Amino acid sequence: MKGIIMAGGEGSRLRPLTADIPKPMVPVANKPAIKHIVEHLHKYGIKDLAVTLFYLPQKIKKYLEEEYGDEIKFYIEDKPLGTAGSVKNARDFLNDTFIVMSGDVITDVNIKEAYEFHRKKGAKVTLILTRVDVPLEYGVVIVDEEGKIKKFLEKPSWGEVFSDTVNTGIYIIEPEILEFIPQDKPFDFSKDLFPMLLKNDIPMYGYITGGYWCDIGNTNQYITSHFDILEGRVDLGYKDKLLKKGKVIGKNVTISPEAKIIPPVIIGDNAIIEANAVVGPNVIIGKNNYIKKGSSLKNAVLWDEIIVDKNCELRGCVVCNRVRIGNNVRIFENSVIGESCKIKSFAEIKPEVKIWPYKIIDEGSVITKDVVWGNGRKPLTFGYRGIKGVFNEDITPQIAVEIGEVFGNIVNSSVLVGHDGDIVSQFISDLISFGLVSGGCEVLKVNNTLLPTLRYGIKKNKCGGGIYVEEEEGNLRILFLDKEGCDIDRNLEKKIENKLRVYDIERVDGKNLKPIREIDINNDYLNFLFKKRTAYKSFKIKPYNEKTKLLLEAIGKNEFFIAEECYDVGILFYKNGEKVKLYDEKGREFDEDELEFMFFALYLFL
Repeated sequence: MKGIIMAGGEGSRLRPLTADIPKPMVPVANKPAIKHIVEHLHKYGIKDLAVTLFYLPQKIKKYLEEEYGDEIKFYIEDKPLGTAGSVKNARDFLNDTFIVMSGDVITDVNIKEAYEFHRKKGAKVTLILTRVDVPLEYGVVIVDEEGKIKKFLEKPSWGEVFSDTVNTGIYIIEPEILEFIPQDKPFDFSKDLFPMLLKNDIPMYGYITGGYWCDIGNTNQYITSHFDILEGRVDLGYKDKLLKKGKVIGKNVTISPEAKIIPPVIIGDNAIIEANAVVGPNVIIGKNNYIKKGSSLKNAVLWDEIIVDKNCELRGCVVCNRVRIGNNVRIFENSVIGESCKIKSFAEIKPEVKIWPYKIIDEGSVITKDVVWGNGRKPLTFGYRGIKGVFNEDITPQIAVEIGEVFGNIVNSSVLVGHDGDIVSQFISDLISFGLVSGGCEVLKVNNTLLPTLRYGIKKNKCGGGIYVEEEEGNLRILFLDKEGCDIDRNLEKKIENKLRVYDIERVDGKNLKPIREIDINNDYLNFLFKKRTAYKSFKIKPYNEKTKLLLEAIGKNEFFIAEECYDVGILFYKNGEKVKLYDEKGREFDEDELEFMFFALYLFL
């Protein structure tokens, strides 16, 4: 019997494990999955092999040629041909009974017994079947008492499930069946060929195996399959050692006497494990890995050439080749770190997070979402005034909502939110408002206002604090104000930073959401300024525009002009209303000495 291995799939559901390598090359217990398939076929004397390729074909071809020389034939598709179409592409090789296997499954199915069943039944096609608890991702099959296939359905919904017996994708086929497969056209075994054979009453049988079978279709299945290997549920060459000793240790491995190894574990060649490190249970470490002092690994799969610095905690994760992990990093369940990533010190990777290859995760970052493009999220920190950053890089919509949630948790009161009228400022302030509501606050919202106006509005409306968003030279600035309308102190800044860093956010349920109320504080502030201040009226002021004439929204271009009529002074308001430039009646800007004298005179006057 000949063997043909289908190895053309992209493995998109397994990304980022398959971002740079095809799915059959993904390591399983420190060997590529396809190598386990080849060795399994060899175990049953099947050494006349061919491999069908499509996605990144040269990587598989190069590896197998290095391992097996010219023993294996290769058939590369120019376009996707489907499972059956890819096998038909190797028709010149398939002149005898052959077995079809996927290059990305883990199995120890007894091929000899399946072949004997095939011969005994006089089958033209035998599907190797297995029983699973949840058949939704597989082709469901019904066979009669003799094993003849009566019905099957590809990936049913729960309402369509009629059996727990599913197709493993392993087939024993007589070569004449190839005549039913069209040449150079996409054609699938389960969707196209098998229904055609069933309709034409071609003898098809199902052999139900008691052996192990797992399709490593996603990261959860990939990790689970490794637990099965470690616990001896499948025999890939390690079973006896693991059941007897609980350990498989490679060559030239250095383990400190003060390290703790908790079975079952597999440790690859040239690994170094330092003092006080804890490895296991259920850990597979590849070649040339370096686990430093105090780090703890449990339920984890590490590929090759990885450095785990001191005092790290890895739980239920997959770490791909050449990753560098800084000290005190924590990586949690079902997370995947792609090849050649650098995770800097004190970073935290939350459960289910996938980080694509070649990413850099900054120190202290808390990653809660997949990192596909760009780098990991930087921890937001306060600068000279508030938080400053680039829109959609440092300050994303998600971060804006989280800022609102955190400030809402801290203030736990009504909050006044405003912005400078810029479209991006408005967008971010709206998202912050939604976050505040999620954090349990009542939000008072004012559009297109000055920062002094917002400060006044906080006190007038007896708010617990305020947030002002402004655009500044291409960046965004988010200012946080206390209940007096003043900038918050450093202690409160640190509290906000810490809650953002560790993602310490509490959210209210739907019944306790409070509405966002829009208010107008601009006229209130105007009345406040001019009430009992008749001395202002003695100055003839040339305003920047009509808005600054009312001491309101001075938003627009930084330009100033003096009209022909005579004025005592010209005033240029900056966008947020907290900085001005003064000009004399001829349009000349006051210098520093003149401004100091003016402020001193104003102090005496008031």
